[in-house]
Amino acid sequence: MTTDRLDVPKDEDLRGLSVVVQVGDEAWKRCVSAFGGDGSEVSVIWDEFARTVDVTWVKDGCKVLDLCRDGGVRVAVSQQAHDVVFRAWFDYSQVVSTLEIRVGSDVKIVDQQRFTN
Repeated sequence: MTTDRLDVPKDEDLRGLSVVVQVGDEAWKRCVSAFGGDGSEVSVIWDEFARTVDVTWVKDGCKVLDLCRDGGVRVAVSQQAHDVVFRAWFDYSQVVSTLEIRVGSDVKIVDQQRFTN
């Protein structure tokens, strides 16, 4: 199930969440950052038209993860108790995947990929 544009949360849907939102150099790009209790900063950057999602995780000034993924279908950001939860769904070249990043007292990542054929 591919689409022409990445389905992303509206800016007003991000208000009230424990995140910092920055508009990219073009109106369809966003960087949403959440901060963990362990000194982590996780930033999720998306481009609606390129259908890309990038994730950067920095802990105590050191980069832990730098992830770039194409074929984005949807991005969701929510608050569950004290955690910020980023979810992204992808469909690219016969591979579907989901990525969940939970930022709270620490950072937890679940990344699942499956072939569609």
